[in-house]
Amino acid sequence: RPDIILVRSVMDDRIFVKKILSTYDVSVYKYLKEHPIDNMPRIFEAYESAKFLIIIEEYIEGNTVEDLISQHYFDQSKAIDTVKQLCIILDTLHNLDKPIIHRDIKPSNIMITASGQVYLLDVNVAKWYKEDESEDTKLLTSRLIYLRLPRTSQ
Repeated sequence: RPDIILVRSVMDDRIFVKKILSTYDVSVYKYLKEHPIDNMPRIFEAYESAKFLIIIEEYIEGNTVEDLISQHYFDQSKAIDTVKQLCIILDTLHNLDKPIIHRDIKPSNIMITASGQVYLLDVNVAKWYKEDESEDTKLLTSRLIYLRLPRTSQ
């Protein structure tokens, strides 16, 4: 995508992700920069212009759940482990003093590293939880993905 670019630091050769965002809440990014969440990319810089927010964040190497599903490498045990790890990340976000709601959880925003660590990516449309709001004000995606797993007897 033209709005997401891999960049390399000239100082230490590390790779980062540079995002140029037109939809965002800068206060969410500023909070996450100062208070990193385990298993979410660390935010290193956030630059706001009149129209865009430029983010420099940690590059996480791995495969998205979307990629693993398309490669038929996402079995029941991998799905269960992924959901468990994802729930820990979401529990952390939802139990902050001021909870953050991600609002864009989908297979392409869940990264699994070679060691099996799950990362939740892409907080572009995240917002602060507001107790008096019972639903979102706009549809963020119209694409639903269902993962059918075989039933197991327990």
